[in-house]
Amino acid sequence: RTSLKENIFKSRMIENLVFLHLESIFGDMYFYRNGKEIDFIYKNFAFECKYQQGKIAPTDIKELLKFPGKRLVITKEDFSGEVRAGEGYQAIPAALFLLLGRKYFEAA
Repeated sequence: RTSLKENIFKSRMIENLVFLHLESIFGDMYFYRNGKEIDFIYKNFAFECKYQQGKIAPTDIKELLKFPGKRLVITKEDFSGEVRAGEGYQAIPAALFLLLGRKYFEAA
């Protein structure tokens, strides 16, 4: 069994790793916060980290879904590969996301 405290720590650690990875690829990264938040933004890409068990609820990513560009949700284990029909985002596990390089985003 894993405690809630451990899960929160892992989630924050993964979000930090994602930030460092994106910063190594793109340089400056941005986030949106106006009472609401999108974890990271770079040009027409928005990234949201949801390192959790089970399905991601639409309420977990409602600000991300308002973003007009491409939307990626970095997950614990979910992988859709392509933009989910009707959902408007692509899900990719953190372990795979951390292997992506700049060419992946230039081709998208």
